Amino acid sequence: MSDADEKRDEELEFDRLMALHGHDVPEDLRPGVLAVHLELKRMTALLRTADLAPESEPAHVFSVETRTPEV
Repeated sequence: MSDADEKRDEELEFDRLMALHGHDVPEDLRPGVLAVHLELKRMTALLRTADLAPESEPAHVFSVETRTPEV
């Protein structure tokens, strides 16, 4: 897939998401909002790859399953 095809696909996905949620992004703001969308997508992908042990998580983030002893 070429860079132009990838860019077009990203823009189509963005347009679909905005329409799905009823957002009308003004044309003058669209490039900035699209850039933020793509950056958030990139950062979210990084978060999902973290493979941390439960004790490495911040105190305010936890899973009941990882803190409950097996019975």
